Amino acid sequence: MLLILQVTPDRNPREFSLWQYIVFSNPITVMRNFGNTVLFCAALLGATASYAAPRFKTEASQLSAQKRELLSETMKVLDDWSGENEKLVAAGVMIDSLIKSDPDFLPIYIEKARLAIMRGATGTNDFKKANRDALAIIAEVQKKDPSYPKSYVLAGHAFLNVEDFESARKSLERAERIGTSDPWLYNNFADLYGRMRQYDKALAYAKKALIQSKDNGKALVSAIAFISDFSGFTGHPVRSTDISQLLFDSFKDPEQRMRIAVRLTGAYHGTPEVLDHAYEIIERQRKETPGLESADLALAEWFLAKGYWKTQNMIGIYDPKLSAAADKILDAVKPSQSANGRIFTGKFAIALGNGDIGKASELLKAGEAGDVPRSRVMAGKSLMMWLKSDYAEVIKIEEGLADSEPDFANESLLVAAYSRLGRKDMQAAYYKRQLERNPSAWTLGNYSHFLLFFMHDIDGAIVYGEKALKEMKYPMASNTTSLAYLMKASTLKRAGNAAAARKHVDQAKAIGFDEGYVFQYCDTYCADIQSLLTRP
Repeated sequence: MLLILQVTPDRNPREFSLWQYIVFSNPITVMRNFGNTVLFCAALLGATASYAAPRFKTEASQLSAQKRELLSETMKVLDDWSGENEKLVAAGVMIDSLIKSDPDFLPIYIEKARLAIMRGATGTNDFKKANRDALAIIAEVQKKDPSYPKSYVLAGHAFLNVEDFESARKSLERAERIGTSDPWLYNNFADLYGRMRQYDKALAYAKKALIQSKDNGKALVSAIAFISDFSGFTGHPVRSTDISQLLFDSFKDPEQRMRIAVRLTGAYHGTPEVLDHAYEIIERQRKETPGLESADLALAEWFLAKGYWKTQNMIGIYDPKLSAAADKILDAVKPSQSANGRIFTGKFAIALGNGDIGKASELLKAGEAGDVPRSRVMAGKSLMMWLKSDYAEVIKIEEGLADSEPDFANESLLVAAYSRLGRKDMQAAYYKRQLERNPSAWTLGNYSHFLLFFMHDIDGAIVYGEKALKEMKYPMASNTTSLAYLMKASTLKRAGNAAAARKHVDQAKAIGFDEGYVFQYCDTYCADIQSLLTRP
C-alpha cells in the first residue's frame, strides 16, 4: 500500500481523482474490494501514461525565442525561393543547425524534406530521387509522431511529384482524418484530382484552399492558379470577379478581405494574374464601403507594386503614371494613427523614386514631428542619408533599427555603408552581433570568410571556420577553412617550420576543398600552396 499512497504534486486533475479514491477511502473497504483496487491501480497507470509529456515537439512555441527566430528565417528563405542555389545552401545550414540543437522538434524535418524537393527542382538534380529522399525524411517523422498532420500533407505533395497518385491520395486523406487547417492540404488535393482529370473535384478543393489560405500569400497564389487552370476544363472559366465573389462570400469582415488583397499584392513576383485578382478584391470593397481606409491604402500600395520598375542605388524606381495614381490616393486618405505609417512610407518611396529629394525631406520633417511610427521614419531617413553619402548616419540608424525594429532594418544598406566607409572594424562588430543572436554554422562560416578575406586574419579564420564545421560541414566553410590552413602553412614554410606547415596542409586535406576555389583566392600564397600540395 505504500506504493499506492505516493502522490506527486503536479498530478493531472483527472489522475488525482483516482488517487483520491485510494488515499481517502476507508482502508477496510479498500481491502474488502482488493480486486477493485487492483483495477483502479491499472486504470491509474493507464491514465498516468496517457498524460505523459510527448517526447517530440510539433509547435514553434515549444522553442526558445532564438530558435523560433531561426525557424522563421528558414521558412522565409524557402518560401521566397525561386531557383536561387544560395538560398538553398543557406536554408540547409539553418535546418541542420536546428536539428543538431533540437532533434526532437519535428517541423524542422518537414522543412528539410521541403528543401530536398526544391533541390530536386533546380534542373541539375534527379527530381524524382529528390522527392523519394524527401519521403524517406517524412517517413521518419511519421514513425515518431503518427498523428502529426503536416507530414502527411507534404508527403502527398512528394507522392504527386513521383506520380504515385494512390499513395498521394491515401496520405492526404490521412491528414484530413487527423484534422488540419493547412491550406496546402487542399491545394495538394486540387493538384491530385487535376492530374487525374477529375476537374470538378480539383476545382472544389482549390476553392477550399483559397478560403483556408486566409492571408498566406503563397498558398493564396497557388489556390488561385489552380482555380484558373481547372475551371477552364469544367466549361466555366473562373474570372477575377468569381475569385472575389468567393472571398466575399467566405469572409464578411472588410478588413480581413483587405489583408488578403494586401497579401496577394505582396506575393506578386511578375505574374500579372496575381495583381489582377488583388485589384478586383480591392475595387469591389471600395465600391461596397466607399472611403474605407484600409481599401484606399491597399489600392495605393497596389499601384506601386504594379508600377515598380527597378532598384537603382538602393532606391525603388516606379512608372510615373502609376506612382502618381498612388500619390493621389494617399493624399485623399484622412490622416489617422492607423494610416499615417503607410501613408508616409508610400509617399516617401514615390518622392525618392521621382528623384524629388526636397519633397522627401519635407515628408521626413513632417513625419518626425507628426504621428508616424518612428521605425518607418527612421527607415526613410536611412535612405535619405545614403543619398547624401552620410554613411556614418546610415550605420547609426540601421544598427538602431536592427536592435529595436528588425522588420524595418535594411541589412543590405547597412553592409554597403560599412563598405563605403572602409570600416572593417564595424563590419567585424556586425558579424559578431550576428553570432551572438544566432551562432549557427552559417553565421560562423560568414565570420570566418570575413576574417580571412577582409581582415587578413588567418588564425581567426581557422578558429571560426572550425567552429562552423563542428556545427555542420558545408562547402563554403570547408573551402574557406581549408584555404586558411593552406595560407598558414605557407607562412610557416617561409619561416622555416616545414613540419608545422605539413600538419596544416594535412588538416586542409582532411577537411576537403575545391582546388579551383583555392587557386582563385590564394593571392600571394599561391606559389607556396602549389608547392606544398604537389609535394609527396
